[in-house]
Amino acid sequence: MKTQFLFFLSLFSLGLLCQEQDLPDFLKEKCYINSITLNYQVNTNEQNDLKANYAKILSYIEMDRGDSLILSEPTIAASVLIDATVNGELETNNDLKIILEKYIHSEEYVLFKPDLVRLISVSKVTLSKGFDEDEDVQFFLAYNSIETDEFLAFVIEEDLYGSIFYDAFQRFKKNQEAEMSYDNYFQESYVSNYSWYNIADSVKTTNKPALLYFTGWGVVNGRKMEEIILNKKVIHQELKKYNCFSIYVDDRTKVDPNKKAFKGFTTYGNYWSDIQKKKFDADAQPYFVILDHKMKPILTQSFTLDETEFRSFLEKGLEILSR
Repeated sequence: MKTQFLFFLSLFSLGLLCQEQDLPDFLKEKCYINSITLNYQVNTNEQNDLKANYAKILSYIEMDRGDSLILSEPTIAASVLIDATVNGELETNNDLKIILEKYIHSEEYVLFKPDLVRLISVSKVTLSKGFDEDEDVQFFLAYNSIETDEFLAFVIEEDLYGSIFYDAFQRFKKNQEAEMSYDNYFQESYVSNYSWYNIADSVKTTNKPALLYFTGWGVVNGRKMEEIILNKKVIHQELKKYNCFSIYVDDRTKVDPNKKAFKGFTTYGNYWSDIQKKKFDADAQPYFVILDHKMKPILTQSFTLDETEFRSFLEKGLEILSR
């Protein structure tokens, strides 16, 4: 019995050895493709060679047009290879081939394959008038939680007819993200290292009043206000009318000892904390102050998650200044 077992084991081992020897030389080569290189969107000679190698590996996989369409998308293939890259499982091109074969035969892949094919196919179409009535376009936008009318308005405004759908979609997403981010309207103290006098100069040279936002890295309520209030589009419409400064009172960056404004202070956080206390008699954050053109405070606002209250604060400040 033991002799028979060893005989079959030797046959099995021999089969594996023959199978490996039958591999094309290309599949035996070291694999330089991983989740990072696949997603690296730069057209260098090296990157183009990697893409060519990846396409060659795909040619060894038995698959239909849908599989080819999906695996040809770098972002999808890269997500499949993340674990293999981290665990060091990608030694040869054949390892990559085996991983991709397992992926396209997995239950999860088979389940979502029709939707993936549909999403990728529509992403490659050229935008023409009436594209928004296409069911696949509507499916793609709904899948990404985007209103069709909102996307259509952006295409018309930016005159994107004739461009590739996915390129237009990416521009729309970037624009959407930019609009949602409150910090596009604020100059951060930890970036510019400005002083009180720099703000005064800014106010004098523009027609906009100053809005100071005293906050800090450790101010939890500040993060809440940013997410719930400051990132709202209706608030952005008001922020545009101000010179906005976000001031971090716990910034530990050392001050420039050669600048008079910071004399007597060790960090920028110390400096601004002192300014908040002496000029506004306040030491809590988040704390907002509207200044007139002479740097005099006309209105203040402390922590609130009431959108109407904060918007009224900004509107009232402009109303007072217009009198």
